[in-house]
Amino acid sequence: MGKLDTTQSHHQPSWFTYIRPRRFQFLVCIQLVFIMIAPLLGQDLAGRTFTGVVSSLAFVQTCVSIIPRKRVLFIGGFLAFCLSIFSSLVLIVDTEPFNHFGFQAGTRIIAILFYGFAGTIIFRDVIRAGDVDVNKLCGAVCLYLLIGILWGQFYQLAEVLDPSSFHLDMAKMESHGPITHFEKANLLNYFSYVTLSTLGYGDISPVSRVTRTLAWSEAMLGQVYMAILVSRLVGLHIASSTSSSED
Repeated sequence: MGKLDTTQSHHQPSWFTYIRPRRFQFLVCIQLVFIMIAPLLGQDLAGRTFTGVVSSLAFVQTCVSIIPRKRVLFIGGFLAFCLSIFSSLVLIVDTEPFNHFGFQAGTRIIAILFYGFAGTIIFRDVIRAGDVDVNKLCGAVCLYLLIGILWGQFYQLAEVLDPSSFHLDMAKMESHGPITHFEKANLLNYFSYVTLSTLGYGDISPVSRVTRTLAWSEAMLGQVYMAILVSRLVGLHIASSTSSSED
C-alpha cells in the first residue's frame, strides 16, 4: 500500500509540468502587464514598486521559458537574479547610489545580456519544426515584445552614457509630471515600440549617431522579423497539416 502511494505521488503534476507547455502564454501575459499597465501607474512609490514586482515576475517566467538545458538555466538564472536585484533598486529607490551613472549603466548592460540571451533561445524554440499551436504563436508574440524591450535597454544605456542622445519636447512632457530616471525609462521604452512598429510620431527623436543607428536597425528588424516569422509559421502549419492528412 505504501509503495502504491509513493508511485502515485511521483505521477502528481507539479507547477513546472503545468507551466512548461504553456510557458509562452504566461510570459506574454506578464509582458503585456509590464508594458501596458506599469507605465500608467505614475512615478510614486506604489507605481515604481508595482513595476519592480512585475518586472521580477517577467524575469522568472522568462527563465522558465528558456531552460531546456542546465547550462542555459545557470546563465539565464544568474542574469535574471542580478537583473531583478539591480533593476528593482533602480526603479524603487531613486536616491544615491542607485541613481548614479555607474549603477544605471550597469543595470542596462545586464538587461541587454539577459534579454539578448533569452531572445536567442526563444527564437530557436519558435522556428523549430513542430505543430503551430497556441503556445508557439504566443512565443512569436513574446519574441516581438522582447525585441522592443531589448532595444529600449539599448536606448536607455545610450542616454545614460550621453544625455544628449535624444531630443525630447520637455515643455509638453513635463506638463504631466517631472521627468525622473524612472519616467525617462518609460519614455524610451515607448519610443522603442513606436520605432519597432514604424509609427514614428516624432515626439522623441534620436540625434546622436549611435541612437540613430539603433533606431533604423530596430525598424528594419521589426519588418524583417514579421516577414520571416509569418512565412515560417505558415510553412510549419502546412507541413503539419500535410503530415496529419497523410496519416
